[in-house]
Amino acid sequence: MKNFIYLLPFLLLSTLLHAQFTVEDYDGVPILDGDIRSFNSVVEAQATLYFWINNNTNEDILVKIKNESITNTDGSSYQFCFGTLCIFDVTEGQTYPESGIPETIPAGGTNPQFDKFFNQNEGDGTNFPLDYVWKFFQVDENGDEIGESITFTYRYDPNLSTSDFQLNQMGVTLNNTLATNEIQLTVKTPVSYELFNLQGKLIQTNTLNTGNSTIDVSNYKSGLYIMVFQDEAGNKATAKFIKK
Repeated sequence: MKNFIYLLPFLLLSTLLHAQFTVEDYDGVPILDGDIRSFNSVVEAQATLYFWINNNTNEDILVKIKNESITNTDGSSYQFCFGTLCIFDVTEGQTYPESGIPETIPAGGTNPQFDKFFNQNEGDGTNFPLDYVWKFFQVDENGDEIGESITFTYRYDPNLSTSDFQLNQMGVTLNNTLATNEIQLTVKTPVSYELFNLQGKLIQTNTLNTGNSTIDVSNYKSGLYIMVFQDEAGNKATAKFIKK
């Protein structure tokens, strides 16, 4: 059996579908609790993680983001934007916004566009990776934490292999990550892909040409699946989707 080692939480489908809020990147790939998003560059176009916080309820919710820990760096030269806040150094243990006033995510809506995480710190040349652990959480009107939180790690390591590339660097866009019958994609350069279930079993493989493509998932059971894409240069990137 093919070895399958990816750093991701094995969450129940029902938890994902009924959470009051979810977080995803601009490719539509969910940022799940326990995820590690890895980057081997400090170039803005390659190392910026833009994010949406999706309010899945019919009422406004209040959200904060906390830096839980920073490893092998001091938090300098790290850009973090959230709502009206945009700073260029972050502090370990700090909850944002620093004013204590949470960001309001409107009913059925999202946070403002261009909220992001971006590390520009190259480190000391020896101690890697540089890890920034972030926690998204909801609060009530008194500022007390409520509901489920999402904690993930933004990681910078110049020694990462190309297998840690992000999907957008490869020119692949997932147009939906919640599917009944098919996954719809836009591909800028030809790529191959492998589709795995959560047990690590390879269940589909194919090649996608440039343009709009679809992948038939109608015969698969409901649950979370992982796709591994590879371009002609050998770079790899992963994405996740939920089969309803």
